[in-house]
Formats: sequence, C-alpha cells, structure tokens
Amino acid sequence: MNMLREQLDSPFTYKPFHAEKALVFFEDRNQTKLICKNRGWTTMGRFYVKFEKWNQEKYVTPKLVSSYGGWINFRGIPLHAWNLDSFIQIGDVCGGYIDVAREIRDMNEIIEASIRIKDTYTGFIRAFINLFDKKGKNYIVQTLVQAEGK
Repeated sequence: MNMLREQLDSPFTYKPFHAEKALVFFEDRNQTKLICKNRGWTTMGRFYVKFEKWNQEKYVTPKLVSSYGGWINFRGIPLHAWNLDSFIQIGDVCGGYIDVAREIRDMNEIIEASIRIKDTYTGFIRAFINLFDKKGKNYIVQTLVQAEGK
C-alpha cells in the first residue's frame, strides 16, 4: 500500500478483505473512478494488482456445497432457536424440509442438527444459511456434508 500512496495524490484508507484482497476507500470519488478505469492487472513493485469497483452480483454469490439432499448436518444453531420452526426454516432453504433426527428433537445432541431434506437434482445446497429467530434476529448456520471416500 505504500507504493500506491507514493503514486497517488489523494488520501485513502484500506481494509484487508479475505486472503488476497483489500477494500480501498478514497476520499475523492473521482480518484476511485480513475483507478478503476484500468481494467487489467498492473505491476506494483513485485506484486500484480487489479482495481475493480465493488460488484455485488459478482462477489456476493451464495457459496454452495455438493449435496443431493437426504440427511444433512447443520452447525451454529443458537440454543434459543433449537426448535422445529428453525429446523423447518433450514430445510426449506435447502430445497424442502422432511424430518429432523429424534436425538436432535429431544435435545440429546445439540452440537449439530441432523435434518432430512428433499432430494435436490442440482447437486448443490447452500454452505451457509441465514436463520431468523422469532424476534427476527439473523444467525449464520453452517452446512456440513460428509466427504464421500472411495
């Protein structure tokens, strides 16, 4: 970022974003437009960099995991939301709720919820699901699928 500061006249701030990305904020919007006009990769010292305007459709796609349905485990469900309504909500996001395992319903197992979902012919379900509790608060639930060995 020091090399970028040396090359630009206007001040900016940045925040690391993922392993190889950063969000750069310019005080002058014209500077943003100018730097994003260069659509290819540029060399800065020993690094190749590419500046792009944030594009929600390009960068905020849902992450998917391979699954055709059946029994799927989910982790990160808050204890106060450990109920049938939440399990149905999760199942419906994944293509349709069928059932929840008895030990989950009876709260004998509360680390992961094993939920049976309808078969999906796309071969994919969401890796992370937004779960809304009864008060409307949002929680992220992680989908866990078993890797199939040979």
